[in-house]
Amino acid sequence: MPTFRNYLQDYARLVDICSTGSFVTFACKRLEILDYRYRFHELLNKDHELLQQKKHGRDFASTVKVDTHIHLSAAMTENHLLEFIKSKIATDGDRVVLAKGGQKQTLKEIFTSRNINTEKLCLTTLNVKAGTNTFKRFDVFNSLYNPFGESDLRTIFLKTNNYMGGEYYAAIVRQLLDRAEASKTLKTEYRLSVYGRNPKDWAETARWVNSHKLHSPANRWIVQIPRLYNIFRAQNEVHNFEKFLKNLFEPLFENTLDPSSDPELAFLLTQISAFDCVDDETRPDAQIEFNNPTDWVSPHNPPYFFYMYYIYVNIVSLNALRKAKGLNTFDYRPHSGESGSDKHLFAAFLVSKHINHGINLAHVLSLQYLYFVTQIGLAVSPLSNHSLFLPYSENPFPTFLRRGLNVSLSTDDPLQFHSTKCPLLEEYAVAARRWRLSDVDMTEIAYNSITQSGFPQDAKDQWLTKLTSNNARLEFRRCVHHEEIDLIQRLLSSGVFIEPSYNVAHFYSYKTLPEGKTSIAKLKDACQLRQSYIQYAESASWPKVPPVTSPWSLPTSEHIFQMNKGVFCVYESAQVLCNNDETTLANVFCEDCGLPFCEECFRVLHKATRKQKHSWKMIDVAKPLFANVPYETFMQDYNAMVDLTRDGPANTLCNVRLKIMAERFHFYKFLTEVKELEQIKATGTDFYHTIKVDTHIHANRSITAFQLYEFISDKLKNESNSVVWKHFCGEDNVTLHRTFELLRLNPECFTMDDLSVQAGPECYRRYENYVAKYNPFAKPELRDLFLRVLNNDIDGRYLAELMKRYVFDMLDKSAFLKTELRISICGGDLHEFWGVAHWVAKNNLLHPGNRWVIQVPRIYSQYRKEGKVENFAHLLHNIFFPAFEATRNPAAPENRELSEFLANIDAFDSIGDEHDVDLSLSPEDPSVWTKETPPYAYYLYYLYANIAALNHFRALRGLNTFTFRPHCGETGDVSHLAAGFLVANSITHGTKLTSSPALQYLFYLTQIGISSCPMSESIVYNHYENSPFKEFFEKGLFVTLSTDAPLHLHFTDEPILEEYSTASKLWKLNPCDMSEVAWNSVIMSGFSAEEKAAWLGGTREENVLTSKLRMLRNPGEVQDLAKTNVPLVRLQMRADTYAFEMKFLGLE
Repeated sequence: MPTFRNYLQDYARLVDICSTGSFVTFACKRLEILDYRYRFHELLNKDHELLQQKKHGRDFASTVKVDTHIHLSAAMTENHLLEFIKSKIATDGDRVVLAKGGQKQTLKEIFTSRNINTEKLCLTTLNVKAGTNTFKRFDVFNSLYNPFGESDLRTIFLKTNNYMGGEYYAAIVRQLLDRAEASKTLKTEYRLSVYGRNPKDWAETARWVNSHKLHSPANRWIVQIPRLYNIFRAQNEVHNFEKFLKNLFEPLFENTLDPSSDPELAFLLTQISAFDCVDDETRPDAQIEFNNPTDWVSPHNPPYFFYMYYIYVNIVSLNALRKAKGLNTFDYRPHSGESGSDKHLFAAFLVSKHINHGINLAHVLSLQYLYFVTQIGLAVSPLSNHSLFLPYSENPFPTFLRRGLNVSLSTDDPLQFHSTKCPLLEEYAVAARRWRLSDVDMTEIAYNSITQSGFPQDAKDQWLTKLTSNNARLEFRRCVHHEEIDLIQRLLSSGVFIEPSYNVAHFYSYKTLPEGKTSIAKLKDACQLRQSYIQYAESASWPKVPPVTSPWSLPTSEHIFQMNKGVFCVYESAQVLCNNDETTLANVFCEDCGLPFCEECFRVLHKATRKQKHSWKMIDVAKPLFANVPYETFMQDYNAMVDLTRDGPANTLCNVRLKIMAERFHFYKFLTEVKELEQIKATGTDFYHTIKVDTHIHANRSITAFQLYEFISDKLKNESNSVVWKHFCGEDNVTLHRTFELLRLNPECFTMDDLSVQAGPECYRRYENYVAKYNPFAKPELRDLFLRVLNNDIDGRYLAELMKRYVFDMLDKSAFLKTELRISICGGDLHEFWGVAHWVAKNNLLHPGNRWVIQVPRIYSQYRKEGKVENFAHLLHNIFFPAFEATRNPAAPENRELSEFLANIDAFDSIGDEHDVDLSLSPEDPSVWTKETPPYAYYLYYLYANIAALNHFRALRGLNTFTFRPHCGETGDVSHLAAGFLVANSITHGTKLTSSPALQYLFYLTQIGISSCPMSESIVYNHYENSPFKEFFEKGLFVTLSTDAPLHLHFTDEPILEEYSTASKLWKLNPCDMSEVAWNSVIMSGFSAEEKAAWLGGTREENVLTSKLRMLRNPGEVQDLAKTNVPLVRLQMRADTYAFEMKFLGLE
């Protein structure tokens, strides 16, 4: 047996080990791995575990639960005690119950003398319930043991040693035991106090238990030893610590040697399972004064570890003797780590079988790991902790459970903390609700309570039999613990640590559930639906025509195009049209005229007698060269997707899959973060030297507020007399200076605040306030002057100068920053597209670091009211006709500028306030749509259909094509994302994907790009910390960062770097994370395949869709670490995760 000196040396050594940096790092990492492994197991096996429970007839309700930590004197609830006291007042009111100071008092006299009205007894006057006043106040808590605030009533009702021989106390305990016996699944280990005041304590306790028949098969006793030596020493009841120990243990040794000397004590000892040591741990430990209990005569209490060791060695000696005599032995299960010094847990670790509380292990992770390895049990009492030392929300119990520590739930003191007739079930119920514990979790905790308890092994085996057979949870726990022990043993034997490859959990497929099979089928159908739409964006489906380097070299095409039901269709030649009405397809051929006609024109033109005898025949209406998905089919598919967003089982399935993906990333990053950083250090590059594309930035808001302020100031200083309006506010040839005067602005003195373009709190949930920020100085006229292309008399010169001075200058200075500037084509004028192209050409706004994106604002109703368009088809015609015409005849003088502009456009966008309530999706043809703005999905379909037709036509001519990248899911209804899923190549924002796990998972499976703008989104719709960007990124969605509108949001000259920097700081993104986001931006962008190959390395990729998906299948082919700064292990992890999901769905 170790001496006290040995114990002190071991204690100091343990503290030293657990304080060593390398071991702290090792232990923290192992605990994190345990946490990750459990989360994986739960996600993958949750349903399987529940099926096992049902199959084998297991559930929490039928599982035996042991209250492993409950003090007998507070084992009843306050209501139970109150009703008991009331009953005794009614039946024993005149009975003498107290003899004190030579006087005897009846029960009624006691209440009367203390001014307690027995007619108005209630829980409030009983005053034993812990409240806010007990937090961090153990002294206040101890006072609550006194019913009605009277210590004499505690003596009468809650003590064994009193005038009545503890009769009332025994009666209420008997009621508790009867309840436990009646329940069959609830067992207890009540704690009896033996103080060590004198050696007679044991005999008196045994006599009280036996005389009142308090032994029960539903209970095992634990003897708690309060650390009250200092009080007994002050009262001269003991003269040193050895006497205190002798009073505690000598009667037990004597009885073990001669049980016949006190048969009642001998029997009591057979019913005791363990010893405990209790008291307020917040009290500072005294300095060690003596090593020997004989020498400890100090009035001060010995330190905690002194108690621990000497109680422990006496238990060990007693156990050795009892074992030799064939008698039962005892465990040591002290209170430890509830509060006070963390060092108590070190002391207990060396000597304890299990402990009570242990919540301070959350502060000492190295020791927490050792408690896991040794499986020392923790009987945790969260409701007790909540009232005394630690708020429930901060309790580490769920963390301990996840990591596999041997934890059980216990009640501690129901009198102070619980309200129901079954405090232990109440403890479980609160934990289940607060921490969302499943039935399997609860059963595991109950299992732990059985294994921790001191009930006879045959009883425990009987209770555990049903729990241990075919139990995936327990098998997982055994497997993980075994692997951890094996890892430590290999480390100790070889001195070399090799991280094992983790088989985190056996894969039990969700397909085993009927609703799971149905959900998987729906997800597969959704992916196939999208493929039927997006195939028009894939070059594999286009005509095989060599690309054209210069569109001007192309001759005029014989193909013709015509709008039919809102969608342009391309035909082989003009011969398919009616000879009389070239807007209508021919379906009649007059053989005498030799011309095709539509049926109506043929009838009208052949009314003349001489033509009525013309020979004619019906012909098939020509079919367009490229068949699109009909709108009627889109409606059906869209409605099916909307239904999927509301499908409960599908959302449940997808939510689990998304969690698995997130956990895989966290686990991977935890294990390989250092390795990743080592890989990128070896390349000599960094995040700042990788290409970053701002995939979503509005051209007229691409400068910052300060840059606009500086520009306007410069113009007012150097060009104030320049004429900027032909007619303005009733005057002709108005100068810039005069413009400010007419708008009642001081052109000589203004500030950034006066400019009023930066968005602030006033814009949150107020889109109209945000839109108002488009107007410098809150004047729409100045927006027209400085930030528009066509709506001014200077032909958009100021906006062009702004972009060249600030945006293009930034691109010239940094080879690693690229932009995709969005410019509006609204559709109110047929010549708008040509006008914008002329503005671009005139101002030399084609830059190698930028690609243009055409954004189509959803403002049809405005133009309809203004009379600019007759119907929705008219607006679509105005938008797309110029592009088709420039594709048909790019060399025409009127088309040359537009042709060159189209060659530098990579995508179309659709923008507008998604918060507006949509009309119902209607089957109406756009040519007859004269109502308000069409629904979001209606807009998206007709934009998509025209882009698809244009792409096929341009591909036929060897010209560049476009992707569709609409604003989608920033706010509004999640149905917008259902439409975007079908027709978009990528989207902007997408924050509402958090509302539909099914859609979010589908966006992952199809790798639809998402340009996230956390700074922009935080201004109007979502606080920055609530942005889903980090969540999307971790799960593996195809997401990148973009700026949206630097004019309103950013402060630096490099807004995209500001966006990345903010995200990296607030979300703790490391260089590899940042580089992967930047890498995504390049793949998502519309820059050419040659440019992407130069920036990323690897093989040439053809377009955004196939490049991302191909990367997930062949990660080594599409990047060069020296250029991207994205480690191959990161890409391989993404590829493995994607393959894992494909296998799950059966889509390998």
